[in-house]
Amino acid sequence: MSHSLTDVRGIGPSTAPLLVADGIDSVKELATASMARIAAIRGFSDTRAAEVIKAARALLWGNASDSKTKVAKPKKSKGKDKKKDGKKTKGKKNKKDKKKKKKKAKKSKK
Repeated sequence: MSHSLTDVRGIGPSTAPLLVADGIDSVKELATASMARIAAIRGFSDTRAAEVIKAARALLWGNASDSKTKVAKPKKSKGKDKKKDGKKTKGKKNKKDKKKKKKKAKKSKK
């Protein structure tokens, strides 16, 4: 039985042409593609690439964990999430920030 790219979970009618434009025009090619190759396509992150590869393998060969080749999991960041400016978004505030707030509060009271 032949499957269409849109049969793969996570691949819809707008995403399939992006894969075809990159030379991936079958479920088998998607299932055997590297995560880096899929992630390089517009609209795909490392996580999404891993998910659609896994889904393509499951569609072709059953449970994706039974296949001989495994999808590399995307690396998780260590530590706290950071904003673009490099400051931490979670956790304790550093002493400089506390001092700045105290100074602003004192100035606003005067």
